[in-house]
Amino acid sequence: MKKMHDTFVQLGRGTPGWFTWSARLLPVGLLAQFLSAGTALFQDGEL
Repeated sequence: MKKMHDTFVQLGRGTPGWFTWSARLLPVGLLAQFLSAGTALFQDGEL
């Protein structure tokens, strides 16, 4: 039987780089989205 690689240990072996980076940047993008929405709630409405 063909030996499979462990995805978590050898992430760069079978996973494309763009997929890895997008998965790692997704939480940062979500945090930025929530922070921008939160700051919009507290802005002065008269501006």
